[in-house]
Amino acid sequence: MDEGSDRSRTPMWVRLLFGLFFAIFICGGLFFGYLFYQTVKEIVAYVPMPPLLSIPGLPAPGDPGKSGQPGPSGASDPAAAAPQWNRRGRVNILLLGTDERDCEPGARSDTMMVVSIDPDTKSANMLSIPRDLWVSIPGYGQNRINAAHAFGEAYKVPGGGPALAKQTVQNQFGVPIHYYVRVNVFGLRNIIDLIGGVDIDVERRIYDATFPDDTCGSYVLDIPAGPQHMDGKRALEYARSRHSSDDFDRSHRQQKVLLAMRDKAMSLGILPRLPQLYREFGNTVKTDLQLPEILALAGLGASISRENIRTYTIDSTMTHQWTRPDGAWVLIPLNDRIGPLIQEVFRPARASQ
Repeated sequence: MDEGSDRSRTPMWVRLLFGLFFAIFICGGLFFGYLFYQTVKEIVAYVPMPPLLSIPGLPAPGDPGKSGQPGPSGASDPAAAAPQWNRRGRVNILLLGTDERDCEPGARSDTMMVVSIDPDTKSANMLSIPRDLWVSIPGYGQNRINAAHAFGEAYKVPGGGPALAKQTVQNQFGVPIHYYVRVNVFGLRNIIDLIGGVDIDVERRIYDATFPDDTCGSYVLDIPAGPQHMDGKRALEYARSRHSSDDFDRSHRQQKVLLAMRDKAMSLGILPRLPQLYREFGNTVKTDLQLPEILALAGLGASISRENIRTYTIDSTMTHQWTRPDGAWVLIPLNDRIGPLIQEVFRPARASQ
């Protein structure tokens, strides 16, 4: 069956809503677990879906069940009840956080991470990629890796920016990228506000005299060191500031914010906020994951513990800073040093006997 026709039969708002929740799911290091899967099942009970999206283990659309209430009754093991992820081997998902503002043309990827899930060992790895990494972009020569998304959007590459970004990452690191999830970073700010903010222990003072605002101007950002509760605006400032340190520290801060979102969401009941989440963020997320794949990965995520989620960064020991003739500086990858990291992140983990 043609993949495009499958996609067209799924209501747009359904794809956006599930894409949103899977984006949060991936961003937070697969943090929804039980809560995510139960929420999905509650939504599916209300969503009219065509036969091609009928999923075993989920209530039939419009079927309230014997109790007269929507959703499952008596289900205690969401991982067992969820649709099964039946493919063998790792599944690699490119997470793109884009900075899209009306005052700037194009949308470069502000954040690039690859989440690699091993279904056999119930584990996941998160790799942060510096956005200034100097790589070959297929069809467009050498440039920063975050330019791939902008070129794909501007020049109408088939599949757009995400497709070219996927191809660029695949070529650079020699690993397959199966899917992508793209989130507007300003939408992420609102998500943090809706879950009531996050708690972050700021390791060092963040001082940035030229932090960019929403209108392509700038302002002074000053975040003191120490534990603090952050709303969405402050968390995004903390995660995105570049001039206060370097891109490697920035990647570390981004991972801290995402894992803080995981911790906060673990303690919340998301279901009552679904209508507001949909209204606020339906247009901020794009993914090439289909609904059955999202549900199956959600079920898989329910069985992945926090201890089995590891974070990695391509850091300063794996790159060489180079100033171009035009004065701009970029990071030249040292492939002999990056190679062992890539092998560790993406090699099949040994299942416990």
